Amino acid sequence: MPESSRPLSVGEQIAYYRGRLGLTQQDLAQRVGRSRGWVQNIEQGRRQIDSTSVILELADALGVEPNKLVSRPLFSPPKSADMPRPREVLRDLRRVLLHYDGIHGADPAEDRPPRPAAELERQVQLAGEIRRTQANNISAVIWILPDLIQGARHAARNAGEATAARRVAWQVLARSYSLAAALLWQYGDDELGWVAADRSIHAAEQADDALLVAAGARVMQQLLLAQGDMGSVIEMSESAGNLIVPGRDAPPEQLVIWGNLQLFGAFAAARAKNGREHARLRDLSEYAAERLGEDRLYLGFNFGPGDVALQHVGELVELEQPSKALRLAEQMPDDPLPQVDRRAFHRIHKARAQYLRHRDQETADLLMDAWEIAPELVPFEPMTSEMIRAMLARARYRANPSLRILGERMGFI
Repeated sequence: MPESSRPLSVGEQIAYYRGRLGLTQQDLAQRVGRSRGWVQNIEQGRRQIDSTSVILELADALGVEPNKLVSRPLFSPPKSADMPRPREVLRDLRRVLLHYDGIHGADPAEDRPPRPAAELERQVQLAGEIRRTQANNISAVIWILPDLIQGARHAARNAGEATAARRVAWQVLARSYSLAAALLWQYGDDELGWVAADRSIHAAEQADDALLVAAGARVMQQLLLAQGDMGSVIEMSESAGNLIVPGRDAPPEQLVIWGNLQLFGAFAAARAKNGREHARLRDLSEYAAERLGEDRLYLGFNFGPGDVALQHVGELVELEQPSKALRLAEQMPDDPLPQVDRRAFHRIHKARAQYLRHRDQETADLLMDAWEIAPELVPFEPMTSEMIRAMLARARYRANPSLRILGERMGFI
């Protein structure tokens, strides 16, 4: 794709990929069941796309992943005082994730003794806590991961067979990979995130920990959603969920992971406009939340009645029921859950509902609030950038102060 001094709009991306396929606007219109004028208006920016399902239809028609159309701004890597060389940290993480140890002795020998399993476990718990609670939750964590992953691999290789230390080391490795996958998804590197999620599941299998395997599958669902593969997200709710189906005496931890898988499947079904699957998976997630009775956290995943209600707002937006979504949101506190990402996404869901109702002032104010809470999440959220771009086009020279600030931060003005 030709370089540009600014991120390309969805319309410009569509025109580019359509041209690569040698399709006319009429050809593309026929593929998605629209008029040539509709395609022309989208490509020229006279009409905006306000539905994820339309993005998915166009991506399918053009044979590209949805993220190729909803291009994310090319921000510099996140950085903080703890991470003075952000590009090198991201390069280190890529190197560690793509390193194939154990193949013909490819893994270099380490002179240092393995770190104690308890120390590794404390560090991965700390990294998870930082990600949940700090606004700069990419840059504050990602620099920790290369050394943590290498340390856990070294400990797992050197622990005796069938020992508690070996199992803990593999568990730490699985959780470290899972955390890396979540951060890379947040940053927008879905391909490397997929590698991390796949390795997380493998490490969990080595630890013989079914809950960790299912937790890795839950991260994989996030990456599949970003790629627009709603069917696989829904299928994974069942296939991974079947590994840990909660019986009558299931512990809370099992309900948290199993319920989370069902809840994320419900969101994907809503995005796919699959009403039957959405209702089925929502019923299952509500059943798990009712059994828990309160929100709980396990392996970095929150689940319970509060999370189910918060996610329902997002599902209603995906089902294009913005008024119903806002009525439900009004019954909830501003921050129904304490985690940074949940607080930010609650505002993003409400912003999308307001956007669908063409209430641009309210939309921009909510996005500003979300940005203040999670400045390393909001700019990389695909529909956020498109909402800001579309509102700027609608406002022309009358952009409200919040919208103007958002446009400047995104590099649109």
